[in-house]
Amino acid sequence: MEDNNLDEKIAYLRDTFLKAQKEYLDELMKQSKWKKLVESLNKLDAKKLAVFALSRIASIENGKVKAEDLEIVETEITIVLAAIQDCARERGAKEKAKHVDDEFER
Repeated sequence: MEDNNLDEKIAYLRDTFLKAQKEYLDELMKQSKWKKLVESLNKLDAKKLAVFALSRIASIENGKVKAEDLEIVETEITIVLAAIQDCARERGAKEKAKHVDDEFER
């Protein structure tokens, strides 16, 4: 019984996080500079997005980002990670659709 309760708590926390992330990204999209970044990121595949995110993270870890620019870089990373999630969801949806089509053809 406790396992189910734990699963429910984890699901609730996950849903709360995803909702907050979506609301945050929605707010960012109201600003033209972030909207332009998203439009440029949408042209990249998941591998290129991952390389971009890793390079931004490395910049922070290596001290190449000034303290006053840290929030901007962190926001860029958040947006890139959301774009990677979108790529993964899209890929999963395509694979599921292909599986359904394959089953239908049988």
